[in-house]
Amino acid sequence: MTPFVPPPALLQAYEATVYRVHIPGEALDLRVGARHAGLAAWLGGAGKHGEETVEEAERACWMVITADNPGSRLLSPTENEARREYLGQHLAALDLHCLAAENLAPAGDWPTERGFFVTGRPLDRSLALALGRQMGQNAVLFGEAGSLVELLWCLEAS
Repeated sequence: MTPFVPPPALLQAYEATVYRVHIPGEALDLRVGARHAGLAAWLGGAGKHGEETVEEAERACWMVITADNPGSRLLSPTENEARREYLGQHLAALDLHCLAAENLAPAGDWPTERGFFVTGRPLDRSLALALGRQMGQNAVLFGEAGSLVELLWCLEAS
């Protein structure tokens, strides 16, 4: 399969976005292609997800996903909220750990998209892609402990 090559403007928009994840007691701003020391420390330590301890092995892979505005099509707040609720229930049914996340366009030219910072087994690259595709997203943010923040394109080449 030929990999998807995004148009330059779309790639630039995703690379400029700030992906804010809310781990217990702290908000971390992630950027595509960068490492984040705070995230690495949380992934490598005994983190907490609410009252439940999330073991280090359960946080080997992570993703940031939203259900908002699929395919870069602006939906109403009501539609986005319903999609987000469905996604949260679906992630819970997969027994994945979810914390709040937001995708922020620094230029203010796109609305903030609320979503989830997801860890836990069985999360891996292929599941992250499948979830993004299921929700109609162009891309999801993905990482593994110690790796750079990566943008996974969910679209297929035409």
